[in-house]
Amino acid sequence: ERLDNISMQNQLPARIERIDPSGPGRQAVFLTLPDGQRLVSEVTDRAVADMGLDTGQAVTALVKSAALLR
Repeated sequence: ERLDNISMQNQLPARIERIDPSGPGRQAVFLTLPDGQRLVSEVTDRAVADMGLDTGQAVTALVKSAALLR
């Protein structure tokens, strides 16, 4: 759900489509937005475990605009 007590403005509802290893200690989390657009976020193995991320889970993606790639 949307977080109101943080300064980050770009908060997008998404669903985790899959999580794949992307390097030592890292995972690529593939997200789909409600309109069908896709995002990929690379996070640590620890972040996946600490947040309990899993395929099919609904999440809110927090996106820094400076981190976007076309």
